[in-house]
Amino acid sequence: MSRAGLSGAGVSSAGVRGVGVSGAGVRVAYRIAVVSGDGIGTAGIPAALAVRGTPGDRFFRLDHFDWSCERYLRTGRMTPQDGPDTFSGHDAILPGAVGRPATPA
Repeated sequence: MSRAGLSGAGVSSAGVRGVGVSGAGVRVAYRIAVVSGDGIGTAGIPAALAVRGTPGDRFFRLDHFDWSCERYLRTGRMTPQDGPDTFSGHDAILPGAVGRPATPA
Protein backbone atom coordinates (compact mmCIF):
# COMPACT_ATOMS: atom_id res chain seq x y z
CA MET A 1 0.00 0.00 0.00
CA SER A 2 1.38 3.39 -0.93
CA ARG A 3 2.01 5.92 1.81
CA ALA A 4 0.61 8.66 -0.46
CA GLY A 5 -2.80 9.83 0.61
CA LEU A 6 -2.78 8.11 4.00
CA SER A 7 -4.26 10.13 6.81
CA GLY A 8 -3.03 10.36 10.36
CA ALA A 9 -0.07 11.38 12.42
CA GLY A 10 2.59 9.66 14.43
CA VAL A 11 5.43 7.47 13.31
CA SER A 12 6.78 4.56 15.33
CA SER A 13 10.46 4.16 16.03
CA ALA A 14 10.59 1.65 13.16
CA GLY A 15 9.39 4.40 10.83
CA VAL A 16 6.10 2.66 10.14
CA ARG A 17 2.72 3.57 11.58
CA GLY A 18 0.15 0.96 12.39
CA VAL A 19 -1.47 -1.20 14.98
CA GLY A 20 1.68 -3.25 15.30
CA VAL A 21 5.10 -3.51 13.74
CA SER A 22 7.11 -6.71 13.75
CA GLY A 23 10.72 -6.78 14.87
CA ALA A 24 11.72 -6.63 11.20
CA GLY A 25 9.79 -3.37 10.75
CA VAL A 26 7.04 -5.00 8.69
CA ARG A 27 3.57 -3.58 9.17
CA VAL A 28 1.23 -6.01 10.92
CA ALA A 29 -2.04 -4.09 10.50
CA TYR A 30 -3.44 -0.85 9.14
CA ARG A 31 -6.00 1.14 11.13
CA ILE A 32 -8.80 2.27 8.84
CA ALA A 33 -11.46 4.80 9.87
CA VAL A 34 -14.72 3.83 8.17
CA VAL A 35 -17.43 6.49 7.72
CA SER A 36 -20.42 4.88 5.97
CA GLY A 37 -22.33 8.14 5.57
CA ASP A 38 -25.84 8.24 4.14
CA GLY A 39 -27.89 6.77 1.32
CA ILE A 40 -25.66 5.01 -1.17
CA GLY A 41 -22.76 5.26 1.27
CA THR A 42 -24.45 2.79 3.59
CA ALA A 43 -24.63 0.32 0.68
CA GLY A 44 -21.27 1.16 -0.89
CA ILE A 45 -19.08 0.82 2.18
CA PRO A 46 -20.09 -2.80 2.95
CA ALA A 47 -19.41 -3.66 -0.71
CA ALA A 48 -16.00 -1.96 -0.54
CA LEU A 49 -15.14 -3.83 2.64
CA ALA A 50 -16.23 -7.13 1.08
CA VAL A 51 -13.54 -6.85 -1.61
CA ARG A 52 -10.75 -6.97 0.91
CA GLY A 53 -11.72 -10.60 1.54
CA THR A 54 -11.02 -12.89 4.42
CA PRO A 55 -7.24 -13.29 3.81
CA GLY A 56 -6.82 -9.52 4.12
CA ASP A 57 -8.71 -9.28 7.41
CA ARG A 58 -5.57 -9.76 9.45
CA PHE A 59 -4.01 -6.67 7.83
CA PHE A 60 -6.80 -4.24 8.70
CA ARG A 61 -8.30 -2.98 11.91
CA LEU A 62 -11.55 -1.18 11.11
CA ASP A 63 -12.99 1.54 13.32
CA HIS A 64 -16.53 2.50 12.28
CA PHE A 65 -17.82 6.04 12.82
CA ASP A 66 -21.50 7.03 12.78
CA TRP A 67 -20.96 10.37 11.06
CA SER A 68 -23.89 11.08 8.79
CA CYS A 69 -26.76 13.41 8.05
CA GLU A 70 -28.93 11.03 10.05
CA ARG A 71 -26.73 11.76 13.06
CA TYR A 72 -26.97 15.48 12.30
CA LEU A 73 -30.77 15.32 12.29
CA ARG A 74 -30.72 13.41 15.63
CA THR A 75 -28.07 15.45 17.46
CA GLY A 76 -27.52 18.70 15.55
CA ARG A 77 -23.91 17.70 14.76
CA MET A 78 -22.49 15.63 11.92
CA THR A 79 -19.44 14.71 14.03
CA PRO A 80 -18.42 15.04 17.67
CA GLN A 81 -16.62 18.23 18.70
CA ASP A 82 -13.21 16.51 18.46
CA GLY A 83 -14.21 14.58 15.32
CA PRO A 84 -11.23 15.29 13.04
CA ASP A 85 -8.78 14.59 15.87
CA THR A 86 -10.11 11.04 16.21
CA PHE A 87 -8.59 10.20 12.82
CA SER A 88 -5.05 11.08 13.89
CA GLY A 89 -4.20 7.51 14.86
CA HIS A 90 -5.51 6.01 11.62
CA ASP A 91 -3.57 5.13 8.50
CA ALA A 92 -6.46 5.83 6.14
CA ILE A 93 -10.07 6.95 6.00
CA LEU A 94 -12.67 5.06 3.95
CA PRO A 95 -15.45 7.63 3.42
CA GLY A 96 -18.92 6.83 2.15
CA ALA A 97 -21.26 9.25 0.41
CA VAL A 98 -22.74 11.83 2.78
CA GLY A 99 -25.80 13.97 2.22
CA ARG A 100 -29.55 13.98 2.12
CA PRO A 101 -32.15 16.56 1.09
CA ALA A 102 -33.51 17.17 4.62
CA THR A 103 -30.09 18.34 5.85
CA PRO A 104 -29.19 22.05 5.53
CA ALA A 105 -26.15 22.79 3.40
